[in-house]
Amino acid sequence: MRTGADTRDLGLIGLGLVLLGGVLLARRREIAAR
Repeated sequence: MRTGADTRDLGLIGLGLVLLGGVLLARRREIAAR
């Protein structure tokens, strides 16, 4: 059973998605500011 590794991988993927979303939001705000 590698439940620990699975949850850790899911956490890393979730973190990556959050960072990606933040970058996209920042770019949208910059474009909207113009």
